[in-house]
Amino acid sequence: SELLEKAKALIKNEANWTCGANARDKYGCAVPPDWDSAICFCSYGAIVRAEDNREPRDLRLFDSYSTNCALNAFDTLCEDIRAYNDTHSHADVLDLFSRAIGVAKQSE
Repeated sequence: SELLEKAKALIKNEANWTCGANARDKYGCAVPPDWDSAICFCSYGAIVRAEDNREPRDLRLFDSYSTNCALNAFDTLCEDIRAYNDTHSHADVLDLFSRAIGVAKQSE
């Protein structure tokens, strides 16, 4: 749940949230979430950024116990976190994070 709380904090301000890319820079260009220039994130990108700033294409990410637990918490709530992020409002996404944090806390 700690990773989810860190990720949610990254996108709490709507200006730091995005759709259609894992992360964006100040120019609105898509960038990897671990780049220093990344200033806004989708739900998945926020999780990646919160987890030691690892690049999502890095296979080590998928070996991370905490990342897997974080993503598993969403599995019971939505089919695909990236699709949910891109088809729902910022408020909906924050609510989903809150519910996922609750799921994660129950399994800790």
